[in-house]
Amino acid sequence: MVVFHLFVKARLPLLGVVAVQRDRRNWPEHYRWEESEKRGKEKRKGEETPIANAGSKNTMSERGEEKTTCREGEESVLGKRKLCKVREEEEDEEENSTESSNDEKGYVHKKKKKKKLLTIFNNIFNWIVSKNTKNPSIEIENINEVNFLNFTNVLYKHFGAKVIFVTDESISKCENLMTEEKVGWITRRRRDVGHEWLIIKLKLPSIIYGIELNFDNMEDDICPHLSIEVVHNPSIDDIIKEEEYILNDIKNNEQKEEKIIKRKSYNFLESYKIDKSISDLLENEGTPWIELLQADCVDFLKSFKKKKIYYFKINDLSLIKPWTHIRINLYPDGGINNIKFYGEFISLFKKHTIISKQKIFLNKPENGCTLLYYNCNYIYKGHPKNLINSYKIDGFCTKRLNNRPPIILRTLTYNSIKNIAIFKFGVRGIIENFTIDIGNYKYDHPECIQFCLLDCIDILSLDLLEQKRIFEEDEKLQKPKIQWLYLPPYKIPNGQKKTFFNFNLLELNFTAIERTATHFKISLHPDGGISQVNVIGTVLASPQ
Repeated sequence: MVVFHLFVKARLPLLGVVAVQRDRRNWPEHYRWEESEKRGKEKRKGEETPIANAGSKNTMSERGEEKTTCREGEESVLGKRKLCKVREEEEDEEENSTESSNDEKGYVHKKKKKKKLLTIFNNIFNWIVSKNTKNPSIEIENINEVNFLNFTNVLYKHFGAKVIFVTDESISKCENLMTEEKVGWITRRRRDVGHEWLIIKLKLPSIIYGIELNFDNMEDDICPHLSIEVVHNPSIDDIIKEEEYILNDIKNNEQKEEKIIKRKSYNFLESYKIDKSISDLLENEGTPWIELLQADCVDFLKSFKKKKIYYFKINDLSLIKPWTHIRINLYPDGGINNIKFYGEFISLFKKHTIISKQKIFLNKPENGCTLLYYNCNYIYKGHPKNLINSYKIDGFCTKRLNNRPPIILRTLTYNSIKNIAIFKFGVRGIIENFTIDIGNYKYDHPECIQFCLLDCIDILSLDLLEQKRIFEEDEKLQKPKIQWLYLPPYKIPNGQKKTFFNFNLLELNFTAIERTATHFKISLHPDGGISQVNVIGTVLASPQ
């Protein structure tokens, strides 16, 4: 209210000046005409009165002369009046022209003042709004400051992510967003009302810490803006199926899936009907869409020449929680090559209250396992997080060390060289054995591999970024504070045809307490590469 009062107060003097100037345009003309009429009448009276008084004394000839002189006087007065009128009109035109020029200058000046006042008011309003609202995500321009690339891409197609609805995929399929393909998702050029959007269902509820947007190979089809929304509500799938069945006029249950797959594009009314049904469902259940990335965060069309990959971290801590569905909005249309959501899956075994006898792969991302930290020398192929991904067979491999002796006389373990990777389990488990697959690195495998175990439920209960920070700081210390249980190094024999090795802890007589872990660390000595590592065990009861 204070800003509005100042705004109105600043406008009142300007309104008063305009009103006065408008009155002055008409007032001088009438005033001058009346004054000239009065002066003419006074002159005529002053000249006619002496002639009338002397009429009785003068003769007829004299009267005739007087009449002629009076007429001449009147004509001279009329001439003077005409000259005065012309001069006054010229003066009025000059004054009107000066006044109009002054009015134009004043109008421009007032317009500038109005713009300044409006900009000040808008800036104050935007500042108030930005002060009360928090951006859900912030762009990270320096890639060295990105701290979530070690985490799992929960939108990866092989992890079970699935597109359940898309408004258009006429040029290229939207499933390309979830793969390593360089085609991406490209829509039509929209000519009707609305914009293009899609909904992706995650296999498991997932926590998201960061987003990567890739616009490579999108020179002519890049979308100017996009936004990302998330929600936790499994009922969306049924609503979309019902609406699609109605739109496609499907009655036979056997033909439902086939006809839905063939549908590539929806018009505005069809997509609006589905969107409204979803929003009504979410509103009734109290789980509306939550914006994870704002549409005005970056103008991708303008900044495309500078860079093609963008990283965003989740700024609002209240949004770091499980989500089931992701919605991507393109404004109004266009394309994007790839989208990655870095985070973790919430394991289905996390809420178990009894000891499970079922053996599972504790190291799989689907069960909540995630890479937290790694420190390797000269990685030239793959990534350490590929070790726990069944769909990535390349694992990772380091370069040959240049400081090795020219002639190797005996086997050595290079304790000064650290090729380590630390993972966290999705649950607390009891480990039975490790399996190692060197795969394509049959002639590039390390000399030995060492596993370490840690059982700390307090660290496991923290978020991924905090766990990453703890292990990163501890590994940089000369004497680490975290007490790992170091298992005996497993030496990989040379000259064997097999590439798969088993490291069984039960055969080494480790107790169940010693085999209990929430985190594990793997070390390669001195260099080399491996394809896969599997950790097999059972789920331990979660503490209540």
